[in-house]
Amino acid sequence: KHSYDHHDGEAQAIFKKIEAFHKRRALNAVIFHPHTIRNFDLLKTAKFPVAFENLDERLESGIYRTPEGMKTLFDEFPDASIVLDMDHIYTLDPSMQYAKKFYTELRDQIRQIHLSGCKDSYPYPLFKTKKKGVIRAIQNTNIPIIIESALKLEDTKKEYDYILKYLK
Repeated sequence: KHSYDHHDGEAQAIFKKIEAFHKRRALNAVIFHPHTIRNFDLLKTAKFPVAFENLDERLESGIYRTPEGMKTLFDEFPDASIVLDMDHIYTLDPSMQYAKKFYTELRDQIRQIHLSGCKDSYPYPLFKTKKKGVIRAIQNTNIPIIIESALKLEDTKKEYDYILKYLK
């Protein structure tokens, strides 16, 4: 858990480095897992774009697994965006119907998609897990899709081709 408050010198130093980098090369998002944050104060003064990632089925994820929970963050941070992790949705709903709810309720805030075929909490390749529904549930292919699968170099093309095969 991180405090990210104005009294946390380490967090302030990290934020200053991110802000300096953002001035040199504009970032489109600095991603935070909201369940790890104890105090959101410092984020309110961030001089870089803030994004929050939806979370998976693990108990410590709390309300940030749902569109409703994520909306509470946007009440505090109206300029923030969401990174939609498709496999996190899969852990809650293997049918991926839950993804439709995220798109319906948070479409305008979604700035990135994270994609992998997690197995035992490890970002396994989709071409091995065969989780084509995770790919097919992506409704907007005009935003960056980050492939988070842990891959050997020789498997990169297999993963890419598998994703393209099922991407709408």
